[in-house]
Amino acid sequence: MLIFALLSGCDRKDSFPNRPITFICPWGAGGGTDGISRQLGFLLEKELGVPVNVVNATGGGGVTGHSRGARARPDGYTITMVTVELNMLHWRGLTSISHEDFRPVMMVNQDAAAVFVRADSEWKTLPELEQAIRDNPGRLRASGTAFGGIWHVAVAGWLTTVGLQASDVTWIAMSGAAASRQELMAGGLDVLVCSVPEAQVLLKADKIRCLGVMADERLPGYPEIPTF
Repeated sequence: MLIFALLSGCDRKDSFPNRPITFICPWGAGGGTDGISRQLGFLLEKELGVPVNVVNATGGGGVTGHSRGARARPDGYTITMVTVELNMLHWRGLTSISHEDFRPVMMVNQDAAAVFVRADSEWKTLPELEQAIRDNPGRLRASGTAFGGIWHVAVAGWLTTVGLQASDVTWIAMSGAAASRQELMAGGLDVLVCSVPEAQVLLKADKIRCLGVMADERLPGYPEIPTF
């Protein structure tokens, strides 16, 4: 997951800031983007001395939050945690906004996609899961984000690489990793795709199993998780 923090303009004055700042997160509470947004908001409050209010502006596969940030008054009092989905939304015809509507401040995070199943799942390895998908195209349900979001794109790339179609797994659109985790544990999903940090609580509690991470090297702190 590639995340940028961007500022919707910044016409700074000597007294800046003198009122609360709005920090827009385009994804749901409890997910990775939300967690990073709240960490940054906390640090900014300490540094700037004014409240920094994180707002989860979800909906439209990321359109709602990104649009709200892009159209905010360019006075420095609105910060948007922009995710890589911004570069895909206009290509899908969902919005006209793009990276040109923001002024980048810094890149703060990058995570690889990982594939998870419940701990009681019959699939112990990624090849076993791939075979189940091959034998039952369209039957297994997966999620981690909205339709067309970065984790959905990751799944499409993975399946294509092993000779399957992206449609061989039914993607269930969700507001983010938090909602997807809940749905996996409730039995509404067969597969969860998100970053390891987003799933680490369930992973460390042995509630889910990670079959692999889409990275060149094994992740620090998780040497048991294979790469693919």
